[in-house]
Amino acid sequence: MRGVLLFGMLGGMLLSCGNKKGNDSQEQKKDSKVSEKVYKIGLSQIVDHPALNAAKQGFKDALAKAGVKADYDDKIANNDMSNQTLIMQQFAADKKDLVFAITTPTAQAAKNQVGSEIPVVFGSVTDPKSAGLEGIPNVTGTSGAAPVTENLKLMRELLPGAKKNRDNL
Repeated sequence: MRGVLLFGMLGGMLLSCGNKKGNDSQEQKKDSKVSEKVYKIGLSQIVDHPALNAAKQGFKDALAKAGVKADYDDKIANNDMSNQTLIMQQFAADKKDLVFAITTPTAQAAKNQVGSEIPVVFGSVTDPKSAGLEGIPNVTGTSGAAPVTENLKLMRELLPGAKKNRDNL
């Protein structure tokens, strides 16, 4: 479900410039050139970790499946925020078409360093609201936080007779 949501958000961001259809052949030629564009995408994460690598690979796979051609600039900050800041500054200087930031500190660095012209998509962020990632027009993504309230409600529906076991508290 999150993959579908992320893919939808990413597609919207990549195609957000709009497309006015015209009847002349020059407009059609221009449209075909746009579809052949190779997007420059900066990817970064704070550390090398299998779960984070899986998120990154899922992102790449979703774009490939959608037929989006991309040139990836993949960087790992080695658990150093000054490195992460420099990576994001370099992405901004390189005028990437999009930045995919994996983890909360990486997303915060992207928000603070790449400016408002480059779309930022984040993943593996537990609490985007507390991280200051909500309400920013060019920043979007998915949260890995479990919906505790919804999960408890579902458990009560599925197991209406369940009781707390106070011996294990």
